[in-house]
Amino acid sequence: MYQKLLFATDLSKPQHDLCAQAVKIAKHFDSSLYLLHVYDIPTSTQYAAALGFAEFTSPPTEDIKAVLNTLAKEFDIDDAHQIIKTGSAKKIIPQVAKDLAIDMILLGNHYDSTKQHLFSTVTQSVIHESNCDVVILKA
Repeated sequence: MYQKLLFATDLSKPQHDLCAQAVKIAKHFDSSLYLLHVYDIPTSTQYAAALGFAEFTSPPTEDIKAVLNTLAKEFDIDDAHQIIKTGSAKKIIPQVAKDLAIDMILLGNHYDSTKQHLFSTVTQSVIHESNCDVVILKA
């Protein structure tokens, strides 16, 4: 039923436990698991750069890759199944899922109440924009 799963991670501390849950689900369905991290450049940085007040710096790709790779190695996830993108998570997660013909997207919910609204916006967008099932994992 679910052959390809996509776990979108923000690489924060709770992501280890959430990744363990994603791996468990993938094993249950005998599925391939992909890890995706979307580096979202803050709007204020983009705006300041557009006005000439700040230089637009490239995302810390090597650092992100190292952290994602460490997580993937611990759970025996192939290098080819590790994806890093820059942009809006709301748009990129559903697009990557579509491009890879993903059957289920796994998202983590671990934020405190002050940040809950921000995550809900991403979650709601992914749910509405995706053509596959979306499962929310609770840390």
